[in-house]
Amino acid sequence: MKLSFFKMLHITLCFFIYCNLALGQNPIVTHIYTADPTARVFDGRLYVYPSHDVDVCNELQGSNGFCMPDYHMFSTEDMVNWKDHGVIMDQNEVPWGAKDQYGMWAPDCIYKDGTYYYYYPGVPADKSAFRRIGVATSKNPTGPFKQVDHYIKGIQGIDPGLFIDDDGKAYLYYGGGNGKGALKVVELKDNMVEIKGQPKDVEGIIYEGYREASFLFKRNDTYYFTYARIGKNNYQIEYATADNPMGPFEYKGIAMENIGNGTNHHSFVEYKGEWYLFYHDWSVSGNNRLRSMCVDKMEFNEDGTIIPVKPTLRGIGTPKAGDIIQIDRHSGIEKAKVSSVEGNQPRGFQLHYIENNAWVKFDRVNFGDGTLQELKVRAASGSNGGTLELRTGTQDGPLLATVTIENTGSWKTWKTFAAKFTGTTKGIKDIVCVFKGKDPYLFNVNWIKFSAKDVPESDKILAYETEEAPAPSVKNKLSAEDLAKVPKKRGEGITKIGDIIQIDEHNGIEKARISPTQKPQPKGFQVGHINDKGWIKYDRVDFGKGNLKDFKAMVSAGERGGTLELRLDTKDGPILASIDIQNTGGWNKWKLMSVPFSKQTKGVKNIVCTFKGDGANLYNVNWIRITSSSVPNSLKEHPLEKGYTIVDSPQKKPKNIAVSNTKENSIVKAGDIIQIDKHSGIDNARITPTEGDQPPGNQVGYINDGGWLKYEGVDFGKGKLKTMKAMVSSAASQEGILEIRIDSLTGPVLTSIKIPNTGGWKSWKVVSAPITGKTKGIKDIYCLFKGNGKNLYNLNWLRFSSDHVSSSKKPHPLEKVKSVNTSTPSGNIETPKDRARRLRDIAKGKKIGVPLGQIVAIKSGVGKYLSVQGENITASADTVGEQERFAILSVRENIVAIKSMATNKLFSARLNQDGIPVIASHKGEPKDWEKFTWQKIGDIQFTLKANNSDLVQVNDNNQNSLTAGKGSKLSIKAILAFEIIK
Repeated sequence: MKLSFFKMLHITLCFFIYCNLALGQNPIVTHIYTADPTARVFDGRLYVYPSHDVDVCNELQGSNGFCMPDYHMFSTEDMVNWKDHGVIMDQNEVPWGAKDQYGMWAPDCIYKDGTYYYYYPGVPADKSAFRRIGVATSKNPTGPFKQVDHYIKGIQGIDPGLFIDDDGKAYLYYGGGNGKGALKVVELKDNMVEIKGQPKDVEGIIYEGYREASFLFKRNDTYYFTYARIGKNNYQIEYATADNPMGPFEYKGIAMENIGNGTNHHSFVEYKGEWYLFYHDWSVSGNNRLRSMCVDKMEFNEDGTIIPVKPTLRGIGTPKAGDIIQIDRHSGIEKAKVSSVEGNQPRGFQLHYIENNAWVKFDRVNFGDGTLQELKVRAASGSNGGTLELRTGTQDGPLLATVTIENTGSWKTWKTFAAKFTGTTKGIKDIVCVFKGKDPYLFNVNWIKFSAKDVPESDKILAYETEEAPAPSVKNKLSAEDLAKVPKKRGEGITKIGDIIQIDEHNGIEKARISPTQKPQPKGFQVGHINDKGWIKYDRVDFGKGNLKDFKAMVSAGERGGTLELRLDTKDGPILASIDIQNTGGWNKWKLMSVPFSKQTKGVKNIVCTFKGDGANLYNVNWIRITSSSVPNSLKEHPLEKGYTIVDSPQKKPKNIAVSNTKENSIVKAGDIIQIDKHSGIDNARITPTEGDQPPGNQVGYINDGGWLKYEGVDFGKGKLKTMKAMVSSAASQEGILEIRIDSLTGPVLTSIKIPNTGGWKSWKVVSAPITGKTKGIKDIYCLFKGNGKNLYNLNWLRFSSDHVSSSKKPHPLEKVKSVNTSTPSGNIETPKDRARRLRDIAKGKKIGVPLGQIVAIKSGVGKYLSVQGENITASADTVGEQERFAILSVRENIVAIKSMATNKLFSARLNQDGIPVIASHKGEPKDWEKFTWQKIGDIQFTLKANNSDLVQVNDNNQNSLTAGKGSKLSIKAILAFEIIK
């Protein structure tokens, strides 16, 4: 649900004083949108300086889809209660800045010699750069801040990050972009507003992908340079270390993996003996341009490396009597779900779909000395309600209080209910709220709060207790000249077949923005910043007599692309045509795409273009056009189509035609492994490289409740289906459900499998369930994902068995769960002649079945690189890119590593329990080395590591033979392959 801007800023400027927000869970602030948090400790109090996202920009304001007019700041003493100190700087206060640009991006604040220096990027009025970095000063961390009348000369860029060393020297880190030199460091003069010397490139980090968000901190004489980078898994926070603040740095790894954000921006801080990582996500808004800051605890290994931080709902802090406890930020849940709040509440989350005997657990609540008085619950109910029992420890633990929840008038109408404590406890305890009632769904809950004797409740009210919303803190004004440039909404005319439809002249839009068109298109506007599930509506299109032929669209895409659907009347209406849009080579590289209509209509209708894809920034659209055989002129080339070759959008294969599960496009039958990432449709899930004890390949991950995946062309033969198996992994606290349906999302249920916690996202297990439904022949299947919230489980493959296919009931090699047998299997013993013949065949690039645990092939005699596919080694590619992971096969539990010529990365491989090689990037520091030597062939280097070694190592000398300690011998066969001989 989208709240008004006034509600969003409900008490931001309540009579121009700050308010008290008792929000100890993630996100830590929900009454406004906050991003890019920089945390600092001043005089024993923690302050956070974030940027501020709003959703009131028009098409000409902001940049890159972000709308950021000013800066707020927040502070805390207990990491639970956060004070919003209001707006500390507005965009139009910048003396050198362009006005009303809504471009106030990530800031920072630092203290030196009695003055607080606030650094921020802004759009310069002199148009000398995309962003310049300005400074404001104050004698207090909360302001007021006085502007320095000029930006810092000699630098330009975004994301200022400050660091002051023990010797008093100050350093500024800044920048963003691709390639070497995107991130810079420069020393500042003592006045803190001028640079000393010339900026230098930050050396020693990974240069692939877009980088930003520089932040440096010091711990135990080690300098940690941290930054956000778009890697293979989108935005992730990485770090490198050095023994001085200017570097060069040594890359160490990932501090936080991608969490499904469109962006991430962070800071690290030590406060009261604990280390914390601040970051942002967009779970509150569902829009990656409207973000909310979060915080989680972090730890270091003994060697100083960062243990990667896993984001949590629970967050940090220990709430106490008087504090708001958002129990939707849970530590465990059953028979209830979490979603965004609807109704007369602020932005945030709620528990809903609460069933009888449902429960939710919340860790670490401080009950003090146990003088408890009253429990309050903020709830809404469209049914008969029920009761909320507050217990400690478990859902059957001691009962503290029972609150009766009544019907409030609707599921969106919120009221506060209360009851006296009947039990008591003291100290820090985990709590469990147990829900009981007679209806299928009882009530929704936003928060609970308890009172204790001599502990005052928060004296600052929250938004939903305020009837009148304050005036907004931003101004949305344009000059008459600018207003003339803004696209007008759809007029009164009727568009006919063959006309160009400038869809930016819309009647409604969501999760997309209008912006000026860039060359080589004509001057005008485009629909850009398109996010998944966005849409734009266009009224009154005359389809005439029908006989529709082609749907055309002028599009561009610089990233992932997606799908453009033409629908009737509403965003959920019938689909008339669908275009699959690929990367066109850049956001200003336009292509004309065309598909035939799959459904007919006639007469005057409203249309909706719906946008689908993975994440945000899918593609741009300039115009669309409809042709019909009933209107001959529509079949002719339009002037705006001249110079463009029409690109036919790839069409989905018709039902009952096999779709790619392998490169040969064979039909998948009972007993076959279905690599489910080879899908023909997906929603609320993502395809990522497989990690853990699985073979190289892809998995379906980031699976959210309500998501689904379609797979076309499964041959169920004559039926008589028996079981379905799935390879899954999960670190979720609650079980998820994988439901298989036939032909559609609402089709007959074939089977349903519960997915348990497998011990980690990289720990895979085979789960199975009997097939309870019936079907036969070639059908499409839908995998429906169900559970509580997001990130339910990962899915690698499916397999069906049937009584008609006896082999389908036998274990597949990928189903083996026992440990790898380190002894040579009987019947697979090779003679010296067999081994020599096999090596010669590999050199010729032949496809050979290779018994596991015997050989590693590197490069064939025909210049091809080899890759492992199942139990076979096959010639693969002429050149090596990031997607080529080489031929790797580990033997007798030893691990092999290969260095890629293209990416300069080390990869290691090990056998999982199924005897399949797994590839993972090299991390950490060496210890407990075995005495192995190594072989170098051209630019490819490889080495072995033994069972008790943790890492691989590449040396600098060439040798022609290899020997290994501990009773193993290693020999080289020509320069093509090697094997361990016991």
